[in-house]
Amino acid sequence: IGNPSTATYTATFTIVADAGALSGTQVVCVGQTTSFSSTNSGGTWSTSNSSIATVSNTGVVTGNGSGIATVLYTITGTNGCANSVATRDINVNSTLAPTGSSSQSFCSINTPTVANLAATGTSIVWYATNTDTTPLATTTALVNGSTYYASQTVLGCESATRLAVTVSIGNPLAPTGSAAQSFCSINTPTVANLAAT
Repeated sequence: IGNPSTATYTATFTIVADAGALSGTQVVCVGQTTSFSSTNSGGTWSTSNSSIATVSNTGVVTGNGSGIATVLYTITGTNGCANSVATRDINVNSTLAPTGSSSQSFCSINTPTVANLAATGTSIVWYATNTDTTPLATTTALVNGSTYYASQTVLGCESATRLAVTVSIGNPLAPTGSAAQSFCSINTPTVANLAAT
């Protein structure tokens, strides 16, 4: 009986790290950011639609346009193994500017203020310029010929665009007419009979 033969085999196993679970606030406003993270490291970030949202290599998501995009975190497979991908949706909200008349007139005798400006929307605030970040106090006196800018905030998102309103403040002259007007008592005159232009 001969000696049994033996053979030695070397097996190589490749373990692909799991992309893990993603976390982070899933609602953001256009122009604002939120941060996503994974329970595992070593992956790369991307999004399904860059016009809605983009993501940095550290997981910072920026809202670019209204809609829902998917954020992907990918750990590349090696030795023929498939990639591991984790996903999480991001909902980007966009708020339109409030509506209203672009030209508004006031009487100087009423000492108009920002509180007298009119716009239709939610949580309206007014600014001195289109780019200011500090709203005007409602007690701020209006200035003739100046333009004021209104934004609104809906679901926590302030409108990226603003309603521009140019203010006209006037002091109307008194009407003209005869300072002395005569009537017959038989006609029982009233204020409606007074004449002025």
